Amino acid sequence: MKLLDAGTDTMSNADVAAWIKGKREQHEQEDAEDKAAGKKPSARPANFMNALKKHERELNDPKYPIAKNPKAYASTENTIATLDKLDKLMAQRVVRPDMEVRAQEMKAQGKTAEEMDKELEKDEEKKMFTETEHLMVMNHAPQSAEMLQSMIENVEERFTAEEQEEVVQIIQETFRKEETEGVAVVDEEGAYVAEEDTGAGAEDVGALEQGFR
Repeated sequence: MKLLDAGTDTMSNADVAAWIKGKREQHEQEDAEDKAAGKKPSARPANFMNALKKHERELNDPKYPIAKNPKAYASTENTIATLDKLDKLMAQRVVRPDMEVRAQEMKAQGKTAEEMDKELEKDEEKKMFTETEHLMVMNHAPQSAEMLQSMIENVEERFTAEEQEEVVQIIQETFRKEETEGVAVVDEEGAYVAEEDTGAGAEDVGALEQGFR
């Protein structure tokens, strides 16, 4: 899902959900002020209110990870932090092992340090997600290598079958952590709510880092 704000920035599903939540809170405050002043609640355009309901219903659909993993998507800051963790894990568990193998291969071929650096830099860039791919992963949190096909460009050329499975595992550990670890539960109305995280502290993800921004 995309929503363009007045500045033409593309928003993620989580951004849209947060915007709707803020708008609902604004409406509640306005209605409370009207009631306190002895006025009727302000009338709002029917098409606008219907659009809010439509998008709320869509984003609460189980096909999206937001509802089952509220901590990861609680705010823009949380989402960026989760993306940062995903990139660190990608660097540690996908990029670094591949770079080590490639370095040994090129060394055996007699390539110079300069040649190796140039090729390794290209290989590393190829392995990391683009901003558009970040958005797709964040919105859908794919649960299988097959689902990566439509979200990651040239995925089979950039990642081996084993690496694709590792990518999926990393996504589960970041954007679907609450869901996979069972720390998201359903309330009486059927909505997903988060319990306290009982897991250990964040693990050390190594020195290789590739930030979202």
